Amino acid sequence: MEIEEQIKGSILHVLNFMIRELLKQCFKLAFKKELSDLKGLVRPDSICHVTEEGYVCCGVELELLEILDDEPIKQMLVSIDQILNCIDRYLLINNLDMEELLEEELHEQNAYESISIYVYKQKCNGSYKTICKNINAVYLTFEHVLYHCAHQFIRGKLDVFDGAFDFFWEQNDRLETDDHNALLLLDLMKSLRYNPFAG
Repeated sequence: MEIEEQIKGSILHVLNFMIRELLKQCFKLAFKKELSDLKGLVRPDSICHVTEEGYVCCGVELELLEILDDEPIKQMLVSIDQILNCIDRYLLINNLDMEELLEEELHEQNAYESISIYVYKQKCNGSYKTICKNINAVYLTFEHVLYHCAHQFIRGKLDVFDGAFDFFWEQNDRLETDDHNALLLLDLMKSLRYNPFAG
């Protein structure tokens, strides 16, 4: 399989990971307040159903979360909507078949490798405030991963950690490219915002 095809195939898995992670964090917060009755009965990381084909099924979960009056959750729901819109645009501009991409194990493995090097593990005492604060690290992971994936398109190879990580910190706002896939991911990266103490 060509490298360009592998890069294109892994992106959907990366974006699916982001949706699943945000849903998990939403329910962690919800279980502390408005959905506290469900705490202990349902694990936050088991909320989002993923089919055998790899589809992220979250319609019911989103409907439940949308009725909650919780500012951090509202912000993450905006992010989920932005990611879903990005997926739609990505598939459209590349004329890709979602089902084919999700069934390919190599794409999933490549996505995992892109994500795992940027995951920040945070200590958490289980309080609502600490969970809110730690979600900042989740968003930082998203920024790094999207920047990494944009670099994959720009440089035409999978292993770009050597340059992407340093470039992110040194020249984040000065990255220039005409690659439409890289630009799409960079636009998403810049649009994802989270402030747990807003509102």
